[in-house]
Amino acid sequence: MNKPKSQVLEELRIAAVDEAKAVAFIEKQRWGNDACCPRCGDMDVYQMMTDGQRNKDYRWRCRGCKAMYTVRTGTVFEGSRIQLRHWCFGFWRASTSKKGVSARRKVGRYKLRRNRSDLLIRKYVVVRKSVGTQS
Repeated sequence: MNKPKSQVLEELRIAAVDEAKAVAFIEKQRWGNDACCPRCGDMDVYQMMTDGQRNKDYRWRCRGCKAMYTVRTGTVFEGSRIQLRHWCFGFWRASTSKKGVSARRKVGRYKLRRNRSDLLIRKYVVVRKSVGTQS
């Protein structure tokens, strides 16, 4: 008998395919349909565009405080150069495997460097603890 699949896990798997889908997934999870400025909380924000397309780093701008930011601002992703699609893949992989995924397996199987793999695991732990305390 097949277990029903979680909608979020399915979206996470799809988000791991490319960076644009990963950014869209993280934005949807963070803000839903109403994006807001992480600095001042203003809801009057817009996506920065170049020739009708999103910027390559997917920036937003607040009309209130005039600050530029991305979906990474104020999260565990801030300051990390690891692409969001790798984060999404790691979260999906850790969530769907019974025993989790070791740093050594990430290095060998997913072609990540050891220090990046360790960073991902440390941040997963931070996220899991923060999610656990909110519920």
